[in-house]
Amino acid sequence: MMEIDDKENWFIDFYNKDVGEITLTKDVKYAADIIYRLVKPVKNDKLLDLCCGKGYLAQELAQRGLNVIGVDLSKKYIRYARSNYQQSNCLFILDNAETFRLKNPADIVINWHTSMAYSQFDEKNKLMLKSIADNLKVGGSFIISTMNPYFVKKYFQKFIVKYIPYQNSNIITIRESFIEGKMLKSNWLFVYPSGKRKTAYGQTKMYTASDFFKMLKNVGLQIENIFSDNLQPYNKNLPTMIFVGKKISI
Repeated sequence: MMEIDDKENWFIDFYNKDVGEITLTKDVKYAADIIYRLVKPVKNDKLLDLCCGKGYLAQELAQRGLNVIGVDLSKKYIRYARSNYQQSNCLFILDNAETFRLKNPADIVINWHTSMAYSQFDEKNKLMLKSIADNLKVGGSFIISTMNPYFVKKYFQKFIVKYIPYQNSNIITIRESFIEGKMLKSNWLFVYPSGKRKTAYGQTKMYTASDFFKMLKNVGLQIENIFSDNLQPYNKNLPTMIFVGKKISI
């Protein structure tokens, strides 16, 4: 039986605070271009964005003519998405992406930017893959973008410092990471221009491409191809793995 501790649910606190917002990217045209190149959606296709964050990518896809539904567990993010981006073809739902189910399945389901595998337990992480399968019509396409564990381990950096533009100044983010087995764990420190400091914790289980092939097959999803950054052929020395495939069974 899984024994869930506070760190297993770290993402609820992380993404309901502004520290989570700092880690989000607004550069969504790149992601939308990749999605169009991979699955070639047509106008009015239904696309489900599991873990949609503040809706940046969902809104970009809706502007390109898709019917988009974004789901996220963060009240703060869904409130923002509804206030700024919700329209007839772009809806946002506050729910757990692992257990959310559409009444009518989607043509495309995406899980972007390592928005899964937050638990040390495989059975818990597989819930997101099951959600992708259950919300996708047979023959529909899925895309999963996640970290490449080979890259993380080979080029591991214990400390990463970044400067994030904020109110005509910068927020300094200091990320201290460590690897325990397949788990990448990080302690974050955020230093604001005023001197105010905030801390946060995060963890992700690092699955290999082989792991994904097996787990996805078990829920009726078949990987057709795997890419790295900028849709280069999969390369262990690049930071991202992008899986694209189809639902082959119910």
